[in-house]
Amino acid sequence: MLVREFIIQSCKELNIDLVNIDPAARGYLSRLKWPENVRELLNYIRRLAVFSNGKKIDLSLIKLIEGENDTSFASHKPDHTSYKDAKREVLDNFSKDYLDNIFKTTHGNISETSRISGLERASIQKIIKRLDIDIAAYRK
Repeated sequence: MLVREFIIQSCKELNIDLVNIDPAARGYLSRLKWPENVRELLNYIRRLAVFSNGKKIDLSLIKLIEGENDTSFASHKPDHTSYKDAKREVLDNFSKDYLDNIFKTTHGNISETSRISGLERASIQKIIKRLDIDIAAYRK
C-alpha cells in the first residue's frame, strides 16, 4: 500500500499526471528491502514517476532505473573518459533507444514521433543526424 501512496504523493509533488503501476511492479517493489529508511523508497518512486513519462510503471522501467538495461549508467564501464563524455554517451544511448521504440510504432513518421514524444520535429531531425539513425529502415 505504501508504494501506491508514494506514487500519488510523488506525482502531486512533481506536478505530473498520476501514473498507474503494473501489479507485478507493485509486488516487486513491495518485496524489496529498504534498509536506509522510507525516504529511500520515496526517492526511488519519484524517479520511476519521472521516467515513466506519464505512462505505466512496469518491470522494464524498474530494470532501467536499477541499471539492468544496457543503456543505463550503471552498465557503463568506468574508464578514463571525462564526466561530460560519459554523460553524453548515456544520453545518446537513451535517445537512440527511446526514438527506436517510437519509430517502430510510427514507422518512421517524424510528425507522429514529435506528437508522441513532445519533441519538436527539428529536434528529432537533429538527433537522427547526430546519432546517424537510418530512418528509412523504419519506413519499410
